[in-house]
Amino acid sequence: MKTSHGLPKLKRMNWTSKKPDVKSFVIPVDDEKRKLQALKFDLFTDGSCCLQNPNAIPTVASSKFTGPGGWSALVVDSKEKRTVICGGEKDTTNNRMELCAVIKGIEWILAEFDAETAKHVQISVFSDSTYCVNLIRDWLEKWRAIGFASRPNADLLETIDDLVKKCKVKASWVPRCSTENMTLVDKIANDQRLAQ
Repeated sequence: MKTSHGLPKLKRMNWTSKKPDVKSFVIPVDDEKRKLQALKFDLFTDGSCCLQNPNAIPTVASSKFTGPGGWSALVVDSKEKRTVICGGEKDTTNNRMELCAVIKGIEWILAEFDAETAKHVQISVFSDSTYCVNLIRDWLEKWRAIGFASRPNADLLETIDDLVKKCKVKASWVPRCSTENMTLVDKIANDQRLAQ
């Protein structure tokens, strides 16, 4: 039977006599997927250093610029819980503080898990340091093959290399203070530097 517009007449359903099966609309979430989701973390990091003599020119005898420094790491878990870890040193470099932020953040995350579970932990590092991002993305594997001893910050490079073997780490470069989280770690790293 058709209506005056030429369209088929719709049947009227009586919803009061039979309720729709709500269970058919619920998609079950596998417990394994839920566990893996809980193993995802975002890590926002920053390091800060103030040179004692910013006009100094490095020589072979004094090849590093040092001064008071601070670092900060913000861990955001899968439930959006935020935890800040921070620290500083009296005589350091900016790259060391950037690396410390990444190392301390990863160490803090992995401290919760045994070695087997840590293999499934996924950490997304966000940093304004191209040094840290390139290190994690590209350089670690190359430098591991030739050894870290000849590189500046060899002690920290070995530590970060050990950590990334224990879990899954990816790194992304983000501009300084480009997000609320990056602004927070920048401020805390600078506060830590000033406290030295």
